[in-house]
Amino acid sequence: MNKIVLIKNLFARMQKETVETLCILCALLFIAADCDSNSREEVNPKDIGLKDVVLFSCEKSTNSTSTDFDKYIKFLDNGKNTLKIEYRFLMNCCCEDIGVEINPEKNSITINIHDEDCGCNCICPRIVCFEIVNLKEKNNYEFIFLRNTQVFYTCELLFIKKVNYIIQLQ
Repeated sequence: MNKIVLIKNLFARMQKETVETLCILCALLFIAADCDSNSREEVNPKDIGLKDVVLFSCEKSTNSTSTDFDKYIKFLDNGKNTLKIEYRFLMNCCCEDIGVEINPEKNSITINIHDEDCGCNCICPRIVCFEIVNLKEKNNYEFIFLRNTQVFYTCELLFIKKVNYIIQLQ
């Protein structure tokens, strides 16, 4: 008789541990699914905006088309879900202003940087800075950079506060 009771107790204990194990596994799956969905949360494009566009003066002007300087794009965390972008490139020396527009769609942001034909025959390295506001942390964003409507660079970045990226262009 003791053997039968022992077997029943062992079987009941195995069932209880199996149910507990299954509950723990289900809870872990729900937590993992929730974390995964947060990192891919779609952004409302209407919330994303552009502010503080600044064009810096020429570093040095030349009449040639020399490209012997560092071209880059910097992505700098500016706090409060804001990304500061600094772009160094060749531009006409006589232009005193630059246009920057963004077109956010889902998690893709197209940035059009354009300068008008300013009428003089010199170029110089210049830097334009601007901020993109209301980004969601831990989201991937595809950035498409246009220069006078021509795509010159695309990249995908994971937006994490206090993380900066610098991309050297050729």
